[in-house]
Formats: sequence, C-alpha cells, structure tokens
Amino acid sequence: MPDEAPYCRLYLVTPARFHLSVFAHLLIEALEAGDVACLQIRLKNVDDDHIRRVVDELRPLAQSRDVAVLLNDRADLVAETGCDGVHVGQQDVTCEMARQLVGVERIVGVTCHGSRHLAMA
Repeated sequence: MPDEAPYCRLYLVTPARFHLSVFAHLLIEALEAGDVACLQIRLKNVDDDHIRRVVDELRPLAQSRDVAVLLNDRADLVAETGCDGVHVGQQDVTCEMARQLVGVERIVGVTCHGSRHLAMA
C-alpha cells in the first residue's frame, strides 16, 4: 500500500483591518468550504474595544463549527474574550509569558517564519 499524504487542515488568518459585517459573511463561506482547524484574528493598530467587538462577532461563527480561535499578539485578552489561544510573534511576549497569561488549557502558537530552527526552538 503506497504511503498516504499527511492529512492537512486549513489555518485561516484575518486581514489586519476589514469591514466586520462584510468579512463575517466571507468567513462563514470559508469555514464551510473546507476543513478548517483554526482562525487567527490578526488585528493591527486597533484599540482593545475594537478587538473585543470583532472577537464577539467572529468567535461564535468559528467555534460553533469546532474551529479554534486564536487572538494574534494579545495574550492578555484571550481569556476575557473567550478565545482558544494566542499566536505571538518573535518580537511579542515570550512563549513562556504567553503561556502564563493564557493558562495551560489554551493554545500558544509562536511565529517561526518558515524557519526549521525557530520551529524546533
């Protein structure tokens, strides 16, 4: 029997800025189009209240389809917003600090920029 290809699932990342009502409809289409494992809400240069509003709108759409929701860069808001975890960059809080902020039950992802070395570290 030939080796089967590894099973891969989709990891969706939002744009840094978007019109929420339009994007919510597009997200539903994307979530229903394939096997999505995770949605990263990646907002840049917006205030905490905006992040909370976006998460309140998008999180239930993803979680109701068994898709984990990660908040980019903001480990401090993960528990409050009901997200499943955080994704931090190399210039953000350390993995250890993110883990302390989100707890052991939530996901912590760290950017590796396609580097095997960073992925192993």
